[in-house]
Amino acid sequence: MQISQSDISKLFKHGGGFILFAALTLAGCCGGGGDGGGGFNLTRAVTTPIGNLGVSGSADGTGSAASFNFSLGITSDKTNLYVADSVNHTIRQIVIATGVVSTLAGTAGAANDTGLAATFNLPSSITNDGAKLYLTDSNNFTNRQIQ
Repeated sequence: MQISQSDISKLFKHGGGFILFAALTLAGCCGGGGDGGGGFNLTRAVTTPIGNLGVSGSADGTGSAASFNFSLGITSDKTNLYVADSVNHTIRQIVIATGVVSTLAGTAGAANDTGLAATFNLPSSITNDGAKLYLTDSNNFTNRQIQ
């Protein structure tokens, strides 16, 4: 799949309804890269394995059957990716091995609860410590934890 400069501009202007992965491969770091300078070579491959470029939505599914709406944060526990799907007010889980996307938690609002009964208002940054997810619930002016 080719991504044009126009597509990239749309991504940053409108957010898009997809997850964009940039796979970076570092070769020869720290003294043996074959470049004579002890540096490294950088190879980049950009693909859209989950969702559809320029199409927003909230569908769970596999690969291009899933959709997102202005995803602002992503983190991984090496088995799953967790996405702050901001305009959908949800936290989405992507199984890395299969590309299956499901809604882990959230709908619009500000309530602490379990699963889909928990509510968020524009979740953005997200990270994890291997056991729990931590996110910024931007329009609720707070930070939240998912166990």
